[in-house]
Amino acid sequence: MAPGMHVYSADLGSCSQSVTDQLRVELGTSMSVPIISGSLALIRQYFVEGFFPNGYRTEGHGFSPSGALLKAVVVAGGVKMTGYMDRGTSSGDFSYTYDRVDTSYPNNIQGYGRFQVSNVLKFVNRSNFELLIGGVSNGKYTAPQFESIDEVHHYRLCILGDKSPVKIAVVWMDYPAEVGASKALVNDLDLYVTRTNQNGDVVGVIYGNHGSQRDSVNNVEIVYQSSVAFGETWDVYVSASSLPMPSQKYAIVVTGQLTSTSNTAQCNFSESWKNRGGDLILEDPDFSSQSSWFETYKTYIIITACVTALVLILWACNYLRPRKEPEQKIVLGVRVPDHLYDDHIYPHYHYGK
Repeated sequence: MAPGMHVYSADLGSCSQSVTDQLRVELGTSMSVPIISGSLALIRQYFVEGFFPNGYRTEGHGFSPSGALLKAVVVAGGVKMTGYMDRGTSSGDFSYTYDRVDTSYPNNIQGYGRFQVSNVLKFVNRSNFELLIGGVSNGKYTAPQFESIDEVHHYRLCILGDKSPVKIAVVWMDYPAEVGASKALVNDLDLYVTRTNQNGDVVGVIYGNHGSQRDSVNNVEIVYQSSVAFGETWDVYVSASSLPMPSQKYAIVVTGQLTSTSNTAQCNFSESWKNRGGDLILEDPDFSSQSSWFETYKTYIIITACVTALVLILWACNYLRPRKEPEQKIVLGVRVPDHLYDDHIYPHYHYGK
C-alpha cells in the first residue's frame, strides 16, 4: 500500500511562479504508484552503490538486485495499518458502513501494509534493526534457487533483541499460468518457521502468510511477529512443494534485532546483533548442498540400481550360454527328447539310444 489521498505532485506552470504555485493536490493510484516506483529506484540505488550490508556506501559492495529482491524489500518494509474502510456500494459510492482493515495480517484489504523505506533499509547509526539477505557474498548477489521438487533451504536466525519485531519475506517471479487456468500459481514455494526457546522447547510453528497450513496460492509469503522474546532460535525453511517448471529462483529478506548462523551451529546469545551484517548475511553455507530428492534417496537408488544390474547380468549369462542338444530316446523307432518322454505313457516298450 502507498498513500493516494491528497498527495502533492508537479503541475504545469512557468518559471515566474513560486514552487507552491507549481504544485497540485490529487488522489488515486496516479499518486500512490509513483510513490512506490520512486521508492524502488532508491532501493536499487542503495544496493548498486554498496550501502548493503554496512549501512553506508562501501566500495566493492555494490551489486544489481533482481526484481524479486526489490519486491521482497518492499514487502518486508510494509507497516501493518489499523483503522476502518468503507465497504462501498456496487455503484462505487460510499456506504458509510465500515470494516476494520487489521482483522488479520496480511489480508486482501491492505495487502502487506503501507510501505516505509526506513522500515527495511539499514543505515548506520540510524536503524534499530539488522537487514539480512540470502545469496549475497563479497559484493555479489546470486539468488538462491530450487532445481527439483522437495528441496528445502534451511536458515537459522538468533533473536538477540527483547520484544522486538521480526519479519521475513520470500518472493519469487513465477512462470505464467495457462490462459484460463483455475489456479494462477505454477511453481509453489513455501515458507515456514519453527521457533525454539533457550530450553530447547518448540514454542511455535508459523506458516507463510500466517495461515493454518502452507500457502499454495501466492508467490509472496511473509512471517511477521511484532514482539519476539530474547533467546529464541528461528529455523526458517523455504521449500519447493510443486515445481512443474524447473530452476525457480527466489529472494529472501529478513529484518530484526538478530543474527544469522549456520543451520548446524548453536546460537551465541552473548553477542550483539548490531553491525553484524557481513558479506554473507542469511545463508545456508552451501546452496548447492541442499538436500534434493536425489540426495535424500541416493542410497536407495544406488542399491536398487545395483540389484537390477545383477539380475540382468545373471539373466543374460543364463540365456546366452551355449546349450547342449537334449538327449533323445527311441520309442517305437521314433526319437523322443528326454523332456517329452514319460514312463507312464510308454510303460511296456523298451527303448535304446
